[in-house]
Amino acid sequence: MYEMAIAVGLALCRMRPMINSITNEKRKNSLIEVAARYDADVIGLAMGEYGMPETADDRLQEAHAPLEKCRGVGIGLHRIYVDVVCMSVGSSQEQGVQALEAVRRVKNELGIKILVAVSNVSFGLPNRRLLSRTHLRMLLEAGLDVAIMNPTDTDMLDTIYASHALLGTDKYCVEYIKYQRRLR
Repeated sequence: MYEMAIAVGLALCRMRPMINSITNEKRKNSLIEVAARYDADVIGLAMGEYGMPETADDRLQEAHAPLEKCRGVGIGLHRIYVDVVCMSVGSSQEQGVQALEAVRRVKNELGIKILVAVSNVSFGLPNRRLLSRTHLRMLLEAGLDVAIMNPTDTDMLDTIYASHALLGTDKYCVEYIKYQRRLR
């Protein structure tokens, strides 16, 4: 039923749409066919029938399934993002490191784009912005392509522009310079 609602929404899109939260759960498998039919980009969660992944290995294994399903219906690698499912270090301290390792491995071994909801890592902890901003910097170094974050948080934006300049992904620091000029 929800596939039909998503298809109706996709039919109304004027730009290339994106479908979020496709998992390896059997009940959500048909969303990949809907994405192919409407030429949508896909965000696949590195999560399947067994719930939340705990290790980088779990995330890498779970990322394979949506990737293969997308390939099977003609969705190219350039249109696939994997959310490596970042969880709070407040309830499971190793999750920050596991998310970083998952970003590196999924990027290197599968060659697809990585997306993370950055603030999930700090849920339930004091000064969440500091933890989230620090983790964002680490994720960018590991190969993160897209961050789900508060776009009005200037500290996060500062971190993104400075990180791209320092990591060499902002050729001649052009975007960093433009960003700094806009702040004046």
